[in-house]
Amino acid sequence: MPFDNTSARAEVAVPEEVSILDRMARLLARPEDWCQGELIRTSETGNVSRCLYGALFQVDHGSSRPIGYRGYGSQIFQNEAAQRVSEILTSLVPMTGNPFPICDFNNADTTTHADILALLARAKAKALETV
Repeated sequence: MPFDNTSARAEVAVPEEVSILDRMARLLARPEDWCQGELIRTSETGNVSRCLYGALFQVDHGSSRPIGYRGYGSQIFQNEAAQRVSEILTSLVPMTGNPFPICDFNNADTTTHADILALLARAKAKALETV
């Protein structure tokens, strides 16, 4: 209660998009957690890596292989916030004419793991602009 000498912490509403981006960043935190050319890859040692899009689907669906997976073109987000994250990421990468420029950015020969983490940070900043 106000003014009753209890220590109350102000709760700040964080957009769900920020939470999704934070979870994606955790999934892609190390270079070996990120891959190019595949939604998900499991190494011989059992390490699982994901592309940027694969991380988004894992956060949205709880798995990197959503039900009905048939390739990028058939992906459907379960959560509207995940769709907005996809739109934010798309707005921050070069447009290629491909309906999935996020994939083109992820898979470009010049893209590095650091570029992926920087993109997620820019997307988080853009999502926070809506607060």
